[in-house]
Amino acid sequence: MAKQFVLEELDAARQGNSHAINFVRQSGFRPSEYEGALLKTNWEGEESELEHLQLSFRYFLIQIKNMDLMVKLSTSTVDEIMKIWKLGKYAN
Repeated sequence: MAKQFVLEELDAARQGNSHAINFVRQSGFRPSEYEGALLKTNWEGEESELEHLQLSFRYFLIQIKNMDLMVKLSTSTVDEIMKIWKLGKYAN
């Protein structure tokens, strides 16, 4: 679940500002791993744990009116998840 969350956040961030794009480039994932990840989630039927996490995270982020702060918080959160789960550039 953590990896799919990260890949979907990278897919979204690759279309963002320069900070977000740079974060994606330095994530340790190949573009083929995250490009299109947002399209791979099944949003039908019951809300899955991943969908619940994403909706909560995005709802929190949209409350931040400063776009630069929102992007920095988002990328920092994804980076921490990558560290904890040893994903991307933190993989062994």
